[in-house]
Amino acid sequence: MYSKEHRAEKQRDATRRYREKNLVKDKARAAARYQEQKRNDPDFLLKRREQTRQWRAANPQAVKEIQQRNDKKRYWVSKKEAFAVLGNKCAKCPWTDERALQIDHIIAIGDAERRRTNQLGRHLYKAVIENPNMYQLLCANCNWIKRHDLKE
Repeated sequence: MYSKEHRAEKQRDATRRYREKNLVKDKARAAARYQEQKRNDPDFLLKRREQTRQWRAANPQAVKEIQQRNDKKRYWVSKKEAFAVLGNKCAKCPWTDERALQIDHIIAIGDAERRRTNQLGRHLYKAVIENPNMYQLLCANCNWIKRHDLKE
């Protein structure tokens, strides 16, 4: 006869294969159950919010990791949008490799002003998207040449 461990392993394999095969159906069923609960229970969302609050309080490290992942994603999405608004290429030369492209203020507002308005990271990209005529995209070489020529 088979051992208890062998039967348990076989059952786990069968369960895993079933879940892999029926993943889409299971997700659809879970979504339907969730929608049904929402429709029938007026306090459902309040209960879910409370459950979420409790989970966040019990798992601060997981919450922090999720927020960091989302922040990184939002940062890169904002950067791509800002670069797209500015044309995805250097304004002075034909350079298009985004690793060397930098956002440049057409009118040098100075480092102190940039810090005062908090135009760093996503805030800078948001400002570029809202007012693209104040900025240009320059490759690193063109940006440093401009800084040297204008003594910025």
